[in-house]
Amino acid sequence: MKCYPLSSLFLFLALIPQGQAGEQKTGYLDSAGAWQRVDHSPSKRGSFQSKAGGVKFSVFYDDIERSTRFGFDDPSLGEIRRKTLDAVLIYLGGLLAENGMLEIQVKSSLDDPSAPVATGAPYFAESAGFFGGYPFEHLTLLVDPCREDNCGSDLADMELTVNFGLNFNSGLGAPAADEYDLYTVLLHQISHGLGLTSLAAADGSSSTGNGTLTLFDQLLQTADGTPLWNGDGSFAVTASDLSQGQVVFAGSEAETALGSKPAVYTPDLFVAGASLSHWDAAIADGAVLAEPIAPGQTQRAWSTFEIAALRDLGYRINTGTTLVFPWVSNSDTFESTVVINNYGGSDARIVLSATREDGSSELLETQTIPAYGFLSSKAENLFARLGTGNGYTVLLRSDVSSIRGRWITNDRPGQTPSQGVAIEIPSGGATSQRLGQTIVFGYLPGNKDFQSIPVVVNTGSEPIYITFYYFKSDGTLFRTAILDDARPLTPSLGLLITETEGDLYAVARSSGAPITGVVFVFNADLGYTAIGNATAVDNFTLPDE
Repeated sequence: MKCYPLSSLFLFLALIPQGQAGEQKTGYLDSAGAWQRVDHSPSKRGSFQSKAGGVKFSVFYDDIERSTRFGFDDPSLGEIRRKTLDAVLIYLGGLLAENGMLEIQVKSSLDDPSAPVATGAPYFAESAGFFGGYPFEHLTLLVDPCREDNCGSDLADMELTVNFGLNFNSGLGAPAADEYDLYTVLLHQISHGLGLTSLAAADGSSSTGNGTLTLFDQLLQTADGTPLWNGDGSFAVTASDLSQGQVVFAGSEAETALGSKPAVYTPDLFVAGASLSHWDAAIADGAVLAEPIAPGQTQRAWSTFEIAALRDLGYRINTGTTLVFPWVSNSDTFESTVVINNYGGSDARIVLSATREDGSSELLETQTIPAYGFLSSKAENLFARLGTGNGYTVLLRSDVSSIRGRWITNDRPGQTPSQGVAIEIPSGGATSQRLGQTIVFGYLPGNKDFQSIPVVVNTGSEPIYITFYYFKSDGTLFRTAILDDARPLTPSLGLLITETEGDLYAVARSSGAPITGVVFVFNADLGYTAIGNATAVDNFTLPDE
């Protein structure tokens, strides 16, 4: 059964319960699976406005409005936490080809080690039938679904609460093993807000008590292809079907992307607020809506089938740009200039972050590059707080596809330049000429004139191991080396190739996510350098394989 989005304002207005102002009842499903009515007193205060792609965002922070000096208003961490939410919205705005608005009410942060890590839910009008929720309606129909003329007050589209009583990685660096990754948590909860969620109770009825179900519910089936609900919203199967690992999402786009209908989380005991609203563990690896979110886990982009599932719900999808600059320098010896070009006819918002091998990182304020313009800035100015030291991987996200980048590295005394090209990470884990499971560093000189070293970057969201194979010119396998903890979007160094090793080339193979990299070639006294990008290959095998 294919679900098509509502295509006109008139159809949308017809679905809103009619009556006098203030009669529309609004609610959301909390983390315990209980339906909560929303207080219709005005709540949209302290708005932070932004735009990414065609989408406009308004974020309302209760922490700031109430001056809690905690959570998103924390004196030392509040700003970086708000920047992280902005980075999530830039990713979202770059992916959704919509021109509407999303309003997020960020409720007062919790300080409770026993509470859930976070909760997020879209608001719904209580009315029988299948609905996308207020975020879907506001984004796709360009009309605020809950205004003073039909709700009695002006409400946001969804709400979001984070429990900072737990240990968090607040920025875009890699989380420690005991830290929840804020970006991952926010993207997970906002995904529910967009409609990847269920309103079903354990017996198959609507949790609202008024027959309200989601567009996601409408596309749920048993494994044998029986829809869970009839077209009129009546439950079509048995309660046991919701708790035996037998439910799939039947959206045709998601099925095509995954190669099968995505299995939905249905544990043996129905878990209110979690069952039917996440993916089954068998397919959840690399997915945003895995259950549960674990400390140390990062998942900062939707998987291919999740993007397809958003299409099935009725969202239009495009792709923004994600670029990786593998090794940008700001040391006593070398300095880099980062260059970002916007060759498109509209302004582009970008957010940049830098991460060193040791996990130290810095997230920049959102910046705007004008149409047909470019940004050029030295790394020491972009990432001043990181100071001098080893190089770092720079990650760029933009809300448009017309962004490309490169960086120029020179020695400080002689100002002799070399140039590398930033690598684009396609959406959904696709590969490219410079990005793949296996990459080749074509020439690693080690002789009386030159030395060299390869740098590799894991572009995924979980640590992987990377195996290097170093070959001599006669085809002899000179050495095998393993990097056993290549963290996401963090630079990892291969062997320094000197005259002792001799001239080599190398093949690097990932155990999981696609990798990319560059090679640095130095003259004998290490004073000057050249940069070359690695090349992805798909047909590498060892002689004994």
